Amino acid sequence: MKIQFLGAVGEVTGSKFLITTNHGKKILLDCGMYQGKGLETDSMNRDLGFDPEEIDIILLSHAHIDHSGLIPYICKLGFKGKIYCTHATRDLCSIMLPDAGKIQESDIIDFNKKQASKGLPETLTVLATQLALVPSEGRYETLCHEFKCAAADGRHYIIYVNAQTGAQHKILILLEDESGALTL
Repeated sequence: MKIQFLGAVGEVTGSKFLITTNHGKKILLDCGMYQGKGLETDSMNRDLGFDPEEIDIILLSHAHIDHSGLIPYICKLGFKGKIYCTHATRDLCSIMLPDAGKIQESDIIDFNKKQASKGLPETLTVLATQLALVPSEGRYETLCHEFKCAAADGRHYIIYVNAQTGAQHKILILLEDESGALTL
């Protein structure tokens, strides 16, 4: 297994970790948007470090935009897989992703107007429209409560934690057979 740290390295925004299994399956843990660096942020968000068409699944830890904000963009670029997250994360994404898209669209319009007033060309385009991806599209597979990842005996697990009781339930989530097929 190989893990690439593609975001939130040396900072606290843009969380993206690409896990490539021994048989070549690609799992993206979080798909976060960089925030707060002006024009530098735009180029950081466009340079993903991977081809979205090659990602098999996204495992989303939570809904904060610095963990989920680029989901519409990678879907626009060809991601076709499922997104695994908790019920609460899915519900929050249905509000937060369109809202973040609307803010981004507004910021880009304002920036391009300022460019035009200076006689400069419009330089920024929207990563993805505000309604590019909402949970009702059937991409989200929701899981109960909280979760954490663990590996043991050559198998990869997600451990679900019941938020009310604290009880932990180990569930086998990723298992590769000899052909490289990934069972979720």
